[in-house]
Amino acid sequence: MSRAGRIAAAERGQKLPAFANRTEAERALFSFRDDQLRLLWRLALASDAFQPSHAPESLKALEQWYFDLLERDAFTGLGTERATFEECMAMYFLETAVRNSDVAWTVDEYAFEPGRYEIGVKRPLFAQYTMRITHLPLLRENSGDRRYTGSTGNALAGRQPYNVLGERRDNE
Repeated sequence: MSRAGRIAAAERGQKLPAFANRTEAERALFSFRDDQLRLLWRLALASDAFQPSHAPESLKALEQWYFDLLERDAFTGLGTERATFEECMAMYFLETAVRNSDVAWTVDEYAFEPGRYEIGVKRPLFAQYTMRITHLPLLRENSGDRRYTGSTGNALAGRQPYNVLGERRDNE
């Protein structure tokens, strides 16, 4: 791994929650998942802008709802904050993947920061960890084909001018 990669990995690790052990992490992060999914359900029922069916197509409606709230700066009017809504989106995205593919929920220790854990989904030879989807506004700058790829938690398809941290890639 390059020096820049090690720095980015360490910075990401510092942002993840710390737990004494895997059991404690699973208890807390699965509870976080359940809370965020319940909150998204309540918000959806209150707004009529999105119906959480967990069908893959519902991700498009969730994305549209997110952009509508973002453009109108309407998260507080809905009774939440943008960061919380983005956490709900991440858990919904992963739950949709679980219900529509062969992945399963997991909580794992972050490889580059002992004692730090993240929630995600995995199957043999694949893992996706997403605590919060924070880079979706970048989609507005990419008006081409938009679909959820599941490869990085990034909704951009094809060549991606942004890395998973939302930073522009200058070398492409």
